[in-house]
Amino acid sequence: MCYVEWRRLEENLRDNTTINFLLNDNIKTEVERWRQILRRVLDVILFLGERGLAFRGDSHLIGDLKNGNFLGIIFGHYDSILHDHLEKNEFIQCCADKVTDVILDEREKCKYFSMIVDATPDTAHIEQNAFILRYVLQDKLTGKYEVKERFLEFVDCNKKTGEDIANIIISTLQKHKISLMCCRGQGYDNGSNMKGSVKGAQARILQHYSLATYSPCACHNLCGAQAAECCPQVITFFGIVQKLYNIFSSSPQRWEIFYKNIGSSLHSMSKTRWSARVDCIKLFATYLPGIIKSVADIRNLNLSIENRADLNGIISYMESFECILMSTIWFKVLTAINYTNLVLQAQNATLDVEVTNIKRLIDELKTLRDK
Repeated sequence: MCYVEWRRLEENLRDNTTINFLLNDNIKTEVERWRQILRRVLDVILFLGERGLAFRGDSHLIGDLKNGNFLGIIFGHYDSILHDHLEKNEFIQCCADKVTDVILDEREKCKYFSMIVDATPDTAHIEQNAFILRYVLQDKLTGKYEVKERFLEFVDCNKKTGEDIANIIISTLQKHKISLMCCRGQGYDNGSNMKGSVKGAQARILQHYSLATYSPCACHNLCGAQAAECCPQVITFFGIVQKLYNIFSSSPQRWEIFYKNIGSSLHSMSKTRWSARVDCIKLFATYLPGIIKSVADIRNLNLSIENRADLNGIISYMESFECILMSTIWFKVLTAINYTNLVLQAQNATLDVEVTNIKRLIDELKTLRDK
């Protein structure tokens, strides 16, 4: 019996079929498999992170066209390797924790900081507060001091009062062990619940931390947008531009006709960021004849009487002198505003540079007005 077992073991060793060998081989296979998974997940995270693209979409279902950039890339290019590996949140959370630790370590070295908090609803209609830290950090290689602006986290917030928002800000910073005693600046929008001198969030924080100076965000001032909407000619012009986008974007067939005539795509207009409208106005001012031809072409499609009447009215307006004048003027105005806006939002912009560019913008707008 012993001789038989010995001969069998000798044969298995020669054929590499022993239990130990099979277990070890299985472990090696599993290790390599997880290395492949890790490599692919990391590649996609780095790709999206470098370009500042969102990870999540409207859905988390595999195969859904709205499941976001992460799942779309992962299962679009690496499906054979990751077919049975659908869980990625744990790894993403590990990466987020590591990045957060680096940010908090930088902030600790700098000691003093300012914070920017802004709220916006997401696709699930949940109000989220974005927390951003700003601090001055010395570069180890050059020795120069640079202003760093780091995103900390999103916090769900369905409360609107200044006291509630102030409590959320304080609790979030305490969670990350950041002392408000070192805060030297607060940056919020111009909402009364944020800027209020008595019950606003900034006032609540100033009551306990008097050195946390409040700086309102001038970019949230909508006086310019509201003033422009008081002019009927401007309302008509931008209304036509937006209506054109709605007409062509609502149908792939219409969009194909437009792209065939222009070779470029229309852009929707921002309701608050006026400098963002320069993209759609540039196309409108540059390719007005081609846009008119595109509108004329889609009249040959199967449309309702109301739609045909709308298109006839749009063509009549675009062929008018008022449309040509408005597109030329607004393209020049928005181009100047957009250039200054980019300079003001630059990470390394200083106060003297911003003042100089604002004065230059005012002078340029005055020159355009006098012409």
